[in-house]
Amino acid sequence: MGCSSDPATKPVVEQEHPFYFASDDHIYYRFHPLSLQTDTMTLPYKVYLNITVSADGQRLYIPNSNSTVVVSTDSFSLITELLYGSRGGVAVSPDGKLVAIQGTDLRILSTSDYSVVYSDTVGASKGIFSANSKSFYGLGGGVVFRLDPYTGVKSFKESFAPYRILTAVPSIDESKLMLSENAFICTGHFFVYDVVKDSMIFDYPVNPGPNRIVVSPDGRYAFVTIPAQMSQVCAIPPLLFLMYDIENNVLHKEVSIEGLFGDSECRYCIVDAMAISPDGKTLVLCPWQGWGDFLVFDVPTETIKTHHLLTRHWLTSATCQNAQ
Repeated sequence: MGCSSDPATKPVVEQEHPFYFASDDHIYYRFHPLSLQTDTMTLPYKVYLNITVSADGQRLYIPNSNSTVVVSTDSFSLITELLYGSRGGVAVSPDGKLVAIQGTDLRILSTSDYSVVYSDTVGASKGIFSANSKSFYGLGGGVVFRLDPYTGVKSFKESFAPYRILTAVPSIDESKLMLSENAFICTGHFFVYDVVKDSMIFDYPVNPGPNRIVVSPDGRYAFVTIPAQMSQVCAIPPLLFLMYDIENNVLHKEVSIEGLFGDSECRYCIVDAMAISPDGKTLVLCPWQGWGDFLVFDVPTETIKTHHLLTRHWLTSATCQNAQ
């Protein structure tokens, strides 16, 4: 009997990338997308803004107005408390070396010892590191800026007047910026700005408010929420989110979420918080109006996979590690 010369094949074990959520009642959740199971933890830390998991998934950053707590995702025990409050969010670099604490001041720290690498008295909010971790993009001082955290050089500053920019997210190669703005009471836009051409190359009118924008790890799509303006004079926002094709500069798909959040009478059950797994396969979506549930969107098939109800309290944020 002959023997095969091929080495024995081992089954491929898909790696788990948990998602973390926080509610407004000191309760935290960890969702496992492979098993669809959820762990519940009660921690003595009230969430002031969005929580952020580290690039390697080992630490959870919980900001408040006076400090930022760092917790182990293994034991949920306290690692340290950084005496920098955050009113503008926490961002981590994909290489795991830096963490940005944003607010009235901007501080970028080394994760090895939490020493300050860069600080600025000009505040920042909703910032994000580039895919190669070499740049930090933020909103501050009335402009969108790109910063080299190691040299402190701001190589890009743009106000985009007369628009009021609320969100700015770079493409993987940093050739484009995905922007949201609202200049008028009932009118907003999702814009795409070409950095090389110095021009807007895509415009999608939306309801006013801060869009959430998440870029897939492969750089192919930007997932964009439709915000809601809490005004009786504005139209009810469409219950959907967008898939924008970055390379081809076209709207790839409008994904309906109608009837999937809360109940059929929920006027503003739009997508608020979003997070994507580092393998780009799973996108989670949380509603804006406090139903305590979330949807799981399967990116390869472009379909809503499952719906999960955790609590009747608002899920204030969703996060997943960003290391690839």
